[in-house]
Amino acid sequence: MRLRPLELRDGDRAVLERRARSKTASQRNVTRARIILMAAQGQPNTAIAQAVGINQWQVGRWRKRYKNKGLDGLKDAPRPGRPLVYGHDDRLKIVKTICDEPPAPASRWTMDAVAKSLADDVGISASQIYRICVSLDLKPWQVRSWMTSHDPDFWEKAADVCGLYLNPPENAIVYSIDEKSGMQAKSRTNPTKPVIPGLPARQEFEYRRHGTAVLYAALEVHEGGVDGWVADSTRSDNFVAFLSDLVHRTPKGSSCTASWTTCRRIRPRRWRSSWMTTRMCSFTTHRRMLAGSTRSSCFCRSSPGACSAAASSTRSMTWPPSSLPSSTTTTGPRSHSAGPTMAVPSR
Repeated sequence: MRLRPLELRDGDRAVLERRARSKTASQRNVTRARIILMAAQGQPNTAIAQAVGINQWQVGRWRKRYKNKGLDGLKDAPRPGRPLVYGHDDRLKIVKTICDEPPAPASRWTMDAVAKSLADDVGISASQIYRICVSLDLKPWQVRSWMTSHDPDFWEKAADVCGLYLNPPENAIVYSIDEKSGMQAKSRTNPTKPVIPGLPARQEFEYRRHGTAVLYAALEVHEGGVDGWVADSTRSDNFVAFLSDLVHRTPKGSSCTASWTTCRRIRPRRWRSSWMTTRMCSFTTHRRMLAGSTRSSCFCRSSPGACSAAASSTRSMTWPPSSLPSSTTTTGPRSHSAGPTMAVPSR
């Protein structure tokens, strides 16, 4: 016996058609809306089941639920099972506790600390708090850092550096430079034994301290090479020696351009340019044979006064310069093993 077309209630057709066309609604709601619309056209359950990809008995169930309850019948009914032990209010208390500052001297919340804080009010275990945090995508054990600049010209300076990365000058090698200080220099009291079949490498637990070391690293932005240079401190002399080493190994006919993140003011003697007290600045150095010495020019337009104050012989220019002078010095082939004591190759 053929079923009669399902009668839609007033205003339901527009709602069902909108659901059936939706690209963001859940698939179950889209399927249920299509079932009711096709049933309203008089199609049998077997044809509807074949069109939407479900069993014909499920089609008959949704037809019956819409006939009895309307659009509310298309919603999921409460399922049997154990009721929630910690309801909506308890979850809000957990969220509020985690979003507040942890008690001193802790720097962040742990699940045990949250459970202890809510012991009298909620009485919940640390494992249950973790499950609730996962369901709410709440991660108090993670910290993400960011940097806020109070420099009113920050975006101007950032645009200079980004422009240097995206569109470098002709015949320029662009470096991104940073340092890692305070690294412990240690050696094992006994030699490490290599891997042998059935045993991993074995390393002596005891070690000797040899002070700390500083690693300067320069990433060649457009080629991917990394040059490393090890020093004993972050004195300006060591840093200038690192920069001079980069310039010395720059191929003939190229200029050396570096971007450095710093908040110190360094006044090197040999490099005739100054580091400005900014979070981001870029400078370009050009090697010229002027009475047998190396000369550099600063192109950081964010603080031309600092550049001119560094040395009276340095020409301060605006970025980008109209043309870049070529180097006239002779250098050997480029190598990525930099520094007097350490090399950090990347390719």
